[in-house]
Amino acid sequence: MSGPPGLVRLLLVGMMGSGKTTVGLALSARTGWPYVDNDAMVAELSGAATPDLQAQQGGDALHVLEAVVVDRILAMDPPLVAGIPGSAIVTDPLREHLRASGRVVWLRARIETLAARIGDGSSRPFFAGQDVSATLTRLYEGREPLYAASAHQVVDVDGLEPEAIADLILGGLATG
Repeated sequence: MSGPPGLVRLLLVGMMGSGKTTVGLALSARTGWPYVDNDAMVAELSGAATPDLQAQQGGDALHVLEAVVVDRILAMDPPLVAGIPGSAIVTDPLREHLRASGRVVWLRARIETLAARIGDGSSRPFFAGQDVSATLTRLYEGREPLYAASAHQVVDVDGLEPEAIADLILGGLATG
């Protein structure tokens, strides 16, 4: 991990609905480290919110921009907490760069949990006209081994409050 000893980039990965933003904010409040939100950075760079950008330009354009955002996050001085876009885990070089540049924490959730949090998917163009659970299952099956290979720590988030998840992450950080 980059930076002086004791300084770390906590990089939260996981499927949509796993709680990256909520847990990231809880970690930020607990540590005093800044929280960097990838969606806010995408909006800043593109002038459009992530769902709007995806609806207007499609997933490929969004993923290119998300890769730029990840590079910017990884160039920031630690300590920090960051929610990382799901697409970042899909490409080998970016996945390896994540793992080498910070502590990657996989917020793992069951499909039922993710689907309940996402609801009907109407606020996410990615799910337009699709069954949310089936789409999540398809994505999860492809990404699960990538998350597992990338993560320094795995936290099962089902049924836990954000503060409890933050405690588990910080406990894992303390024990290495």
